[in-house]
Amino acid sequence: GELVLAELLQAARRGVRVFVVLDGHAGVRTLSRLAEVAYGEQQLPIHLRATGRKVMHQKYIVHPEGATVLTGTANLSTDASDRHSEHRLLWRGDQRATDAFVSDFETMWKRLAPPLASRSTARGG
Repeated sequence: GELVLAELLQAARRGVRVFVVLDGHAGVRTLSRLAEVAYGEQQLPIHLRATGRKVMHQKYIVHPEGATVLTGTANLSTDASDRHSEHRLLWRGDQRATDAFVSDFETMWKRLAPPLASRSTARGG
């Protein structure tokens, strides 16, 4: 949603390297907006990948250095927060849970190609 997108952009502006995998079917608008900002004039450290044929169902945010994971049934959207009954789980300081989510993310990341050519990706994304 808009709030998650804004927070990701703020983190990138602070110099945080942000890696995002989106469902290529459902996340087209978000993917386009992130790419426009990240790969445009601002040249933010945002690295994007998208699914193709498979629909992605995972919904989580993982911060390896902070050993923090946010996950649950909710999509990361305003609609999920305002209209639906969803659950979210937050793990802080749980290295084992963090490692499991990092491993899942790395598996997806390696499997997917960047959706758009970018200077950011070419520099080591």
